[in-house]
Amino acid sequence: MTLAGKGDTIDVTVKHKWYEWIGFNRKSNVTVYVPKEYDQSMEVDIGSGNFVMARESDSKKWKLDELSIDMGSGNMELENIETNVFEHDGSSGDLVVNGLTTEDGKVEISSGDVELSNFEGPLEGDLSSGELTVTMDSLKGDLNFDVSSGGVKLDLPEEASFKLNGKASSGDISCNLPLKDQKIENGDISGVSGSGKYTIDVSVSSGNVDIY
Repeated sequence: MTLAGKGDTIDVTVKHKWYEWIGFNRKSNVTVYVPKEYDQSMEVDIGSGNFVMARESDSKKWKLDELSIDMGSGNMELENIETNVFEHDGSSGDLVVNGLTTEDGKVEISSGDVELSNFEGPLEGDLSSGELTVTMDSLKGDLNFDVSSGGVKLDLPEEASFKLNGKASSGDISCNLPLKDQKIENGDISGVSGSGKYTIDVSVSSGNVDIY
């Protein structure tokens, strides 16, 4: 592990040296302690392995300005975090997030699985392939999903208020929540739930989007 500081930036790098790969089962565990009062930005780049980042209590979330995740493969767990900006770019691997609140959320998946539970805030999802599962206790922002291939599962509360605009050139978009002025034609679907406060835009080239 190397630790380097430049200005107000700290760079933590973990990698094996070539001679350490002789033992194929060799594993390294690294724990990084961050001061509780730290509220700036953080960038995490994981090639493989397992990464866990969490605040112990959901009543006192870890507040950050910007959290940027770049995953090659491996497994990552995030829990009880609040950000102004959250960005995830995943080539493959699995990301599990519980208790994330953000003012600006973006998830880009080339392949792999992303699960967001107890998510709060706006979200943009761009899927080339893979699976995105989002569970919300309350809808508090616009949602935009662009699916080339793969699937999106969106679990919303029954009282969620939104306007749905779904367009599918191939694939399927379904909504199990009751919609006013519902229109379904050639795979496209539109309608209004509740007061229609927020907008849910869905575009599917191939794949499936399920809203329930």
